[in-house]
Amino acid sequence: MHFLFHNVPARREDFTKLTGSSLFPLPFCGHKWVENLPVGERAIEVWPKLKESMLKREGARRGLKRKALEDELEQLKKKKEISTS
Repeated sequence: MHFLFHNVPARREDFTKLTGSSLFPLPFCGHKWVENLPVGERAIEVWPKLKESMLKREGARRGLKRKALEDELEQLKKKKEISTS
């Protein structure tokens, strides 16, 4: 989720305007899995706002992003990642 906002100030600004939140996802570290607990917790925190902002934007209504937004089990997947780290 971090890659959606990394080095894209316009998207960060749009997200803040649409949701009123300035809380953004943290970067995932593939080789230091112990340090990914805060990343997973932040992902669970940010997910509802991210979903809200992506559905408000016109261009994100198709493809893989749309499938991820419509996945009801996404929160459970993130909680599983937290429990394993």
